[in-house]
This record gives sequence, structure tokens and C-alpha cells, in this order.
Amino acid sequence: MASKMGRPTKSPDALGKLFIQLGTTGSERIFAQLIALGMPAVERLVEGGEQGRPVCMPARGGDQRCFLDAISAIFHEVARAHPTEFAEYALARRKHGRVNALVGYLGATRDPRVLPLLVEASRDKDSYVRGDAVRAMKELADVRAEPALLAQLKDGDGLVANAAMGALGLCGGKQALAVLEKLASKGKDLGKRGAAAGAADAIRRRLGLPAVPRKPGRTMTVALDESHLTARQRVGRSLRVHVKVGDIVVDDQRLASVVDKNGACDLEAPFAGEVVEVTTTKDRVSVTVRQRVGG
Repeated sequence: MASKMGRPTKSPDALGKLFIQLGTTGSERIFAQLIALGMPAVERLVEGGEQGRPVCMPARGGDQRCFLDAISAIFHEVARAHPTEFAEYALARRKHGRVNALVGYLGATRDPRVLPLLVEASRDKDSYVRGDAVRAMKELADVRAEPALLAQLKDGDGLVANAAMGALGLCGGKQALAVLEKLASKGKDLGKRGAAAGAADAIRRRLGLPAVPRKPGRTMTVALDESHLTARQRVGRSLRVHVKVGDIVVDDQRLASVVDKNGACDLEAPFAGEVVEVTTTKDRVSVTVRQRVGG
């Protein structure tokens, strides 16, 4: 094959051909193949991007949003399926300072060796990297992350600070509880107070401490809807609801998911609070969450 300038152009190899089919009609099958390949797919994505020649441009006419979601899912699913290899790859690249593309997925490895890398990334000048690091620490759920997460409560980016609250709900101790209770009890920002109250309640439940009364706040209903799919597309999919009325949830906690052979699409809590209503059909679930703030 030759370019218009007469110079030869490199045809995509087998792996490259799989990438360019993401976001097209047959992308679910392609996605499964890339997950099965594991680390070679991750390495191609990371190293190709660093060298200025990404190998994963979507095919013409492909769905850009679907394509980007699939790329993210490849990182996450490979990290879960091959945790040791994924962690070791990230740790090896740390020596060269090139791990930003991997930070958000390191929590899925559940490998304690990645915690120092995540703590370092939580101090990055880029707020997106800091946010990825905090969310990964939440997934890692390592109690040793508490000091770093407490520091991120003062982050200038509100999204990073709120993510740190949610992470502390899963791995914080009594020191974090005291800080969160103060944040939950004062201030005009009900969103911040609600996130702090939800994280504090999560710590109390985890440590077996008594609950404290909370004031009711705003409510929000979120839905996961698969009714737009054709009957053929719904074959092999199952809708799973993970909460019931009365459950206390933390910010971004999974409420429900649509699961198929290639992974899951999650419905997450819009903020910390109490589940007050759940309605389901065969292809749709709606969950209403009432935010609670400090007394």
C-alpha cells in the first residue's frame, strides 16, 4: 500500500485491526477479543499514545462515545483479569514517569504495591490525574491510604475533594471520621456536607459505631434504561439491582448494573444518602436517593 506522496504506509497488524473496529456494530465481539489478549492490548494503547501514533482511532462512521468507553473498559477489565501483570507494568513505567494513562485503573488490581504510586499521583499538578488517583485509592480500599486522602480533602478541585470523601468512607478510620463529621455539620454547600455525612456514616458502619441523626436534604432519581435496545441486543443481558429501600449509599456507589458477557454498565449513586424508592422492569431500573447532611 502506498500513500499519495508515493511513500509506503504501514498496514495495521492484527491487533491494530481490532482497535479500529471498536465503536462499530460488531464492537462487543471485538472488545471481548481485546480483553482476552490482556496486557499486549494495554501496552499498545499506552505506548502508541506516548509515541504520538495512537493505534486506536475509531472506524469511519463509528460511535465516538462508545469507542472511548470501550478503551477505558479495556484498561479496567485487563487490570482486573491480570492484576499482577498490570501492576508490574505500571510500576516498571514509574521509573520513567510515564504512568498517567494507567493511574485510574490501578485500584482494580487490588495490589497493595501500587499505593505509593497512587499517593504520588494524588499530588500531580493535573487535577484529572489527581482525581484518577483518588478514585483508584477508593477501589483499592487500603487503610494505609487514609493520610493521602485526608490531604486531598483540601484539594482546589471540588470533584477531587468529593472523591476523597467517598474513598475515606471505604478505608478511613477514626481520624477521618472526626474530620468528616466537622465537614458534614457546617457550611452552605449541601453537596459537600452530604458527601461528608455519607462518608462518615460509611465509616461508622464499617467500624461498628452507632449511627448519628442526619437532616434530610435533596432527592434525586437516576435511571438505567435498556428499553431502547432491540430484542436481539438484549439477549444474554441481565439487569441486576444492588440496593433496596432504606439502604445507605455513598457517593458513586453502584446501584444497579446491566451485565453481559463483555462486562457491566453501572448505575451509580448521584450523591451519598438513603435509598427511598426503587422501581424495576425487565429492562429499566430507577432509584431515588435522598441526600442526608450533618445535624
